[in-house]
Amino acid sequence: MSEPVAIRRPNNLRSYQRELAARLRDDFGKKPGALLAVQMSLGKTVMTATAMRWLLDEFMVRRWLIIAPLRVAQMTWPDEFGAWSHLRPLKWVSLCGTRIGQSVSPAKRTELLRQFLADPSQEIAIINRENVVWLYRTLRENGHEWPFDGIVYDESSRLKEGRKRTGSRRLSEFGALAKVRKHVSYVIELTGTPTPNGLIDLWGQLYLIDQGRRLGTTKTAFLRRWFDSDYMGWTHTPKPNAEREILDRIKDVTVSLKTRDVIELPEIVTSNVFVELTKKEMRDYRRFERELALEEHDIEAVNRGVLTFKLLQYANGSVYRTDEDSFPPKREAVRIHDHKLHALDSILAETGGANLLVAYSYKFDLDALKKRYRFARVAEEPGALDDWNAGKVRMLLAHPASIGHGMNIQFGGHHIVWFGLNPSLELYQQFNARLPRPGQKAERVFIHHILTRGTFDEKLIRILADKDATQERITDAVKSHLRVKGT
Repeated sequence: MSEPVAIRRPNNLRSYQRELAARLRDDFGKKPGALLAVQMSLGKTVMTATAMRWLLDEFMVRRWLIIAPLRVAQMTWPDEFGAWSHLRPLKWVSLCGTRIGQSVSPAKRTELLRQFLADPSQEIAIINRENVVWLYRTLRENGHEWPFDGIVYDESSRLKEGRKRTGSRRLSEFGALAKVRKHVSYVIELTGTPTPNGLIDLWGQLYLIDQGRRLGTTKTAFLRRWFDSDYMGWTHTPKPNAEREILDRIKDVTVSLKTRDVIELPEIVTSNVFVELTKKEMRDYRRFERELALEEHDIEAVNRGVLTFKLLQYANGSVYRTDEDSFPPKREAVRIHDHKLHALDSILAETGGANLLVAYSYKFDLDALKKRYRFARVAEEPGALDDWNAGKVRMLLAHPASIGHGMNIQFGGHHIVWFGLNPSLELYQQFNARLPRPGQKAERVFIHHILTRGTFDEKLIRILADKDATQERITDAVKSHLRVKGT
């Protein structure tokens, strides 16, 4: 277990956690499920697991399937089952391992599933979302009926696309779940960010709950009713009253809870640490914006969408170059500068040896950080998160997508450093919520952004840090930046 505290008892649940768990239990049979739009740090996992236990005890649900991002499935759910006395009696199996970095082969996964199905006492199976299609097909090919009458989907914003088939026409995760939904009595979805791109993200999540009764049985019908689209159908803008009508239709199955309303968390202190490019580096950067090419390094951006990420790479210190003459094409990182590494040196010194959680964007960032800081650990390494929580890791390197959702790592430090920015608002918010959580011993959590002055870093951080930011605004900012700079 990663949390260095004694076993907690049900009377330690906060009042709002008990109330929400009771609501989930009481709504069973009356509603098809619930969308828990509960902000980070409020204990969505334990309140949901408590409701699951109650529904199992009352024989309303026979078996639960928990679907979660890989690391949440491997660590967060198993840890919560072990951390609370009332959850420890639950009989569960993880089909994807119980430690970060643990790999479960298809053969082993199939055997674990066989054992689960053969043992009537087994109540809960945990799986990562990438293996949902595997689960559906394995059950079907072996002549098994769908065995789960309850589903918990952790981080349901991943259902936002609502596509039943992939681009190659293969069955998608959403498609597999849509096929078995008729066999499921109750669906609970958890998310801290239900609409990272706006109202358009709600259809897929609600469909899995109610099979289209509230927002329509197809996404096309949903879009046609509440959105105006451009000529090509690529951009959708909500119609007048769309927000009011949509939210009114889903309010009975939606629970919204904000952190500030129920608990007091450590104060968050943000700071921007600026680095300066040399005159030559800045000239090259400006020319790269205009011409989409760095001739000196034989680097080219094929379009302005690619250029956005190339500019962020430049700000970090390297830019990827693709050798199209090789087969298959090779990609290598061309080193431009080390300014952000020098800034991280300063942060290390000024924080007096405090443990740092460092967010990186690209593999060349990771390579440079590992080379410079030999003592650093990578979050994906087996045991790294446990050691971090035990206070044994001075610098933990993590990509925002790897530990951004649901990971309890607040015990290892109180400093976050953004070595490179990611233009995903959801990842930015989720990553920043890893340390200011219940159990954080420090009174303040510090978030340091290392920014390269005069680059796209500056504009992106202003949008990301805006309390009213939306992914749509970030996308618009990217477009406007490129439009102005590209003229």
